[in-house]
Amino acid sequence: MKHVYSQEVIEFEGLTTDSEEEVSRWVKFRPFSQWDVDGVAPAVYKSIYGPHGEELVLLHGVPNERKLIGTKILGDRNVPFGKHSFVIDLDRPLVLNSSQQDSCETLVAVHAGEETAQKTSSQPFCVPSGASYADQNILKFNTCIERYAGRGTLAYDDYTDPWWCDTHFIRFDEDNFAVHFFYGHYLGFYTRHRDIVF
Repeated sequence: MKHVYSQEVIEFEGLTTDSEEEVSRWVKFRPFSQWDVDGVAPAVYKSIYGPHGEELVLLHGVPNERKLIGTKILGDRNVPFGKHSFVIDLDRPLVLNSSQQDSCETLVAVHAGEETAQKTSSQPFCVPSGASYADQNILKFNTCIERYAGRGTLAYDDYTDPWWCDTHFIRFDEDNFAVHFFYGHYLGFYTRHRDIVF
């Protein structure tokens, strides 16, 4: 079976720069409709990646699989354009109460003893003590509509020796979500980019 990344390489052909203007034109003409999964349509989101500043991620599904992938379309020297920032397993839904999110240590313990749960329409959300974030907008939310386990990509400069870390994907609404990267306990906050549409 061909790995999904091969499909993405094909889809990214013709995009010769990572400028936002070029990305916007390119996205409008790509056939992403088959990448819908579990009610989540493909869309471009912007996020602040720590010291790297604002970057763009294409959130999309995987055909015939229950996964969501965040692919960098404006990347950085660690995880560049075209590489996965995170992969989310939609068969691993999580429902956490506030006390389970009290600290990063508690969250790690809960994740280690993970039991998949029935999805709910709303559950508590809080930023665990010990977690860092760059976008203050994440503090506006005290509930989320769903949470899933997944994995995120980390790498040294020039995408050297990339490795996976555990993550949680936290969806607040159709326009906003967060990814908690357990390594370093960084909470990335993502907002739909309204100027880049399909």
